[in-house]
Amino acid sequence: MRELFKQWLLKKNYTENTCANYLAALGANHFGIDVFQCSDIAQLETLYADFGLRGVHADIGNKGNGSVRNALGRWLDFQRERQQEQSDCFRVALTDGAIRNGYITVNGNIDFFPAAYIADDSGKSQSTFILIWPDGERIETRILGQHGRIQARFNKRFSALRPGAIVTIIKDSEQQNCYLISITSSQEASTQKKSSELATMAQLNQILYGPPGTGKTYHTINAALEILDPPLLQQNPHDRMALKTRFNELMSNGRIRFVTFHQSFSYEDFVEGLRAENNKDGQLRYKVQDGVFKQIVRDAKHVEVTGQSKVNVADDVRVWKISIGGTGNSPLKAYCLQNGQARIGWPDLGDMKNLNEDGERYLNSLGSNDRSTVTSFANDIAIGDVIVSINGQDSIGAVGVVTRDYYYDEVPELADNHYPHSIGVDWLYKDLDLPAKPLNDGKTFTQKTVYELHRFKWPILLDTILRSGAKAEESAQITSSAANLPFVLIIDEINRGNISRIFGELITLIESSKRAGAEESLSVTLPYSKEPFSIPGNVYIIGTMNTTDRSLAGLDIALRRRFAFKEMPPKPELLDGVMVDGVDIGAMLRVMNQRIAVLLDRDHCLGHAYLMPLVVEGGNTLSKLAEIFQQNIIPLLQEYFFEDWERIRWVLNDQSKAGEDAFVIEDVDLVVSALFPGVQDKLRPTKRWCLNPQAFQRINAYRGIGGVNPWTDKSEQA
Repeated sequence: MRELFKQWLLKKNYTENTCANYLAALGANHFGIDVFQCSDIAQLETLYADFGLRGVHADIGNKGNGSVRNALGRWLDFQRERQQEQSDCFRVALTDGAIRNGYITVNGNIDFFPAAYIADDSGKSQSTFILIWPDGERIETRILGQHGRIQARFNKRFSALRPGAIVTIIKDSEQQNCYLISITSSQEASTQKKSSELATMAQLNQILYGPPGTGKTYHTINAALEILDPPLLQQNPHDRMALKTRFNELMSNGRIRFVTFHQSFSYEDFVEGLRAENNKDGQLRYKVQDGVFKQIVRDAKHVEVTGQSKVNVADDVRVWKISIGGTGNSPLKAYCLQNGQARIGWPDLGDMKNLNEDGERYLNSLGSNDRSTVTSFANDIAIGDVIVSINGQDSIGAVGVVTRDYYYDEVPELADNHYPHSIGVDWLYKDLDLPAKPLNDGKTFTQKTVYELHRFKWPILLDTILRSGAKAEESAQITSSAANLPFVLIIDEINRGNISRIFGELITLIESSKRAGAEESLSVTLPYSKEPFSIPGNVYIIGTMNTTDRSLAGLDIALRRRFAFKEMPPKPELLDGVMVDGVDIGAMLRVMNQRIAVLLDRDHCLGHAYLMPLVVEGGNTLSKLAEIFQQNIIPLLQEYFFEDWERIRWVLNDQSKAGEDAFVIEDVDLVVSALFPGVQDKLRPTKRWCLNPQAFQRINAYRGIGGVNPWTDKSEQA
């Protein structure tokens, strides 16, 4: 079946490399089944919905630039075509882009329609057919073979649909040129709705707080999955391996970001700052460096853009300015826009990839701007970069994505071959008239033919185009792949940083009522990039806070009122019944924390996590318990009580134990009179304490913490 699928892909004009990628993606253990053994259309449609752009496993579907999702889609097309060879109907699952643009693709089912209904590249067909909806509406249309879809668009009918809805088209047995069309909801709709409803139950901003060792960082995994994958959390609440695996997958796909605050952490680390670097001419320039928060907000807002070439435009893509045939309209510009190209002059250079001696001399004779133009055009512009064609010094006329590297191509009708230097461009928008200054830090374009627009940011350029109401080319697909997909930023030790300095003006924007799309939404202009910035409602913040560093009462009021707080107290009950040579570890921890709460407060209790290694099978040994006390418990108590050893003794109940079982004992070896001869009577008499290393290896030392007389164990006394 794999070979049949490969031959089918090759027949559809996919390259050998793409075929290999699709076969590898389907053969990986992503889907829980052997896809090559699955021909059930309903099951495959459910899988495709789940791994689609808005599915519960969209992050996995996006692996390899979407090759997992695309491979599954092509396998679905392959199975449909095989099963429909003798059938009078076909079905297609609507993608997010299809719903937004109102179209129906027929890529895998184009042979379902007679050739007479399929238009050529000019958009003309020999005849048309009629689609009949259940309510009686009749739509006359054709198949656009070049784009692989039905020409008619159905924006109104699709407006309330979710990705994965199924369109069914059946040949009308009574009318030769008619087809019955209907829509059914998909498995994804209910799954996505359920996930969204569960996710909205989580707080947008929350802080897990408690003493050290209570599992705050540990529980951020559950808190994040409660937002990102609630069905998995509900089905596997105690399967730590499954939860951690899923958490790691989401981190690797950018849906979760993790950062730790500290005293030197700043706004420049969190949001954006300036970084000095040398350009290719060796000159120093300062580039805006995005921080972790800005990065996750950008990802949450990401709009996926592809054209006929299927090249996806990344958010951090380079943007280039080009003047094609000067400003305004020209035959050269019209030719390039129609034929998917961008061209520049300087024909005397010859092929820039194979310069001869004359070409080298001519290149060296050019001025710096011209030399930089042709060099950048031939060597620097790459596939996937964005090209901005201008109408004038302050006007953007067209925007496209580069689909082919530089090539030399003489076209006689273009002003006697005066523009042979070419790149392939998928023009996404052609009839624009957008002002450039707001996107270029208030500056107009220069007269240089080609140069990189360092101030341009693709997400902002695209947002400006979308807000202008400009119509994309038919081949363009504008898809909000991140829309409604939640993203989580985990801030460990959030109270250790200077909140006002780190968040700056953004502390207001994280409120739910101020998020993008809310009735009272706000945006700010960032200080370095000068970009407008708002926070979408699908960005969640989970912080952790150690109460020994600062209590809730001491927190910044601005932070307190914008976060929900969830206490993570010590849970000695998790250790109840864990015995080490007859000592109940849960009871021991409980009584120690009761004493700490009296001597200090409950914010300084000991977390159960320190003692959890004793729960592991074979871990409940005296040596392990001694290691925990020496490396964790005692140092923490020293920090809590500022080395007030007498109070530490009270917590450990050392005053009630036999001397050899006390963890802290008086240092009798220290002779003060020998240290200060002749003046010892002037010193204030104080007790001096030290640790008793032998006590850590005696079970009675731990048994006595609970106040029980250790000598009741006669065997040890002997």
